[in-house]
Amino acid sequence: MKKILLPAFMFVFIASAPLAFAAGQNATSAPSKKSSGKEQNKLSQMGPVMGSMMEQMMAGVIDLMARPETADKLAAFTWNYYEALVKKGFTKEEALRIVSSRSPMQGLLGK
Repeated sequence: MKKILLPAFMFVFIASAPLAFAAGQNATSAPSKKSSGKEQNKLSQMGPVMGSMMEQMMAGVIDLMARPETADKLAAFTWNYYEALVKKGFTKEEALRIVSSRSPMQGLLGK
């Protein structure tokens, strides 16, 4: 289970980073009275570095998700989730509906 949580965390980080970065760019695009030109220059240089890091992380996640053993782990997670729902009192039909309405990654990410 721990091995599945790391890719899920990476996915959340990767999915949310462009939004956070864009918000940061908007906030820093107009220099404030307190920030110097040197600070603004440092911030503008971070963009390409962050973009390169994002590309590498996304490529790593895609490679991880393409592995057959990752699919096996996600299938085991899905089956365990289904069985846990039935044990908690859901009918088999309800559990199947819940499990089939969400992918395992959505279940891990809480979305």
